[in-house]
Amino acid sequence: MKRLHCLAAVLFLLLASCGTPEPPLPSDPSPSDPNEPVLTKRNITLTVWESEAALPFIEEAADEFSKRYPNISVRAVAVEPEEAAAGFRDAESANLSSLSSASQPDLFAVPHTDIRRLAENLDILPARNQEKARSSSQLACVRGATVNGIIYGYPVAASTLALFYNREVVKEPPGTWSGLASFSASFEGTYGFILPVGSAYHVLPFTTLGNNLLFGPSGENAQNSFLQSPPAIAGMGTFASLRAALDVPAAELTTEKSVSAFASGQAAICVAGSWDVAAFTGIDYAVAPLPAFDDGGMGATAPADIRVMVVSAWSEQPDEASAFADFLLTEPMQRLRLSLTGEIPSVSFTAVSPPYAAGFIRQLENAFATPTIPGADRFWSGFGFVASRIWDGADPAEQLSAFNASIVTPPVADGGS
Repeated sequence: MKRLHCLAAVLFLLLASCGTPEPPLPSDPSPSDPNEPVLTKRNITLTVWESEAALPFIEEAADEFSKRYPNISVRAVAVEPEEAAAGFRDAESANLSSLSSASQPDLFAVPHTDIRRLAENLDILPARNQEKARSSSQLACVRGATVNGIIYGYPVAASTLALFYNREVVKEPPGTWSGLASFSASFEGTYGFILPVGSAYHVLPFTTLGNNLLFGPSGENAQNSFLQSPPAIAGMGTFASLRAALDVPAAELTTEKSVSAFASGQAAICVAGSWDVAAFTGIDYAVAPLPAFDDGGMGATAPADIRVMVVSAWSEQPDEASAFADFLLTEPMQRLRLSLTGEIPSVSFTAVSPPYAAGFIRQLENAFATPTIPGADRFWSGFGFVASRIWDGADPAEQLSAFNASIVTPPVADGGS
């Protein structure tokens, strides 16, 4: 299939205000098969926006899809997910009916953090079959595509944290944080482990003791971050205890320092993200889930960012777009995406190649989608400073209590007389 490219900026200049669609609701399932929409018999072309790096996957998936539905072809257009979301988000009224049928997308990829805004603006349609959508991907991925209980997209890939270890010096990764500290204390190299202690993303897992999650189980409790809860305080106490094994001030433990130390062989173990894989090509490493807080306990829960395919509210063929999105979530297509892009799949299966994928898939089973409510922005802008202060000796309970008060939304006062 011929690859098509476009400049997102040009497309977005064409966005115009032409009215607002009716609020979209989940469609009724097909009367013949509740798991599949009724698809047209006409010859049609779906326009799909995806990143430049993922276009080869979309093209190969489209070829496979056409074997099942010969009348449906797919036109893949290179638009980065962040740019696609911004174009919809920033338009005064994101009615795409003003675009030519050759330009407007039926299906497009966005970061899950943009789902809420797109859903509230009625720019995208909910997943056609909600029950099927709930079982299609790992829980963290499904929650990343969910707004107020409704699933608005099809998670196709994810990124998250895990434990990288150098196999030349580490035969078995520590199963607990205390085990990690003990290993580091006896390690004869520069760093037994290294962690960017001022990174909100990398430190957030320490607040998840007992499955305590930021802004609650759904990530939508704007009135309580749960950072001041006893589990979070205890977990950050564990974080502070690691200072004895990595006696370096927070200011020196940057993300760049952490990645560089592991990539150069100075650090035996590193907490890093799936996006760091390319930096570690010179190291014989493996990937394991994050350590647990105690023996026999669950490992720390990791934050995850999800790539989601969404159906445009202005698509003239939403059922067909939904069917193609569903197809992208099948195991063969998820394996294909992994092999072509290296991205962590949203579905769980035993990965063979690349070798790092299995560890991240296991971690994704114990992960949560980063929250999308307004208070989340305040968390990301401030928690790194809080973590740095705790690492350098500040009291976790005091720091977390004050920070929680600064980022939550106060309850609305009773308007009664």
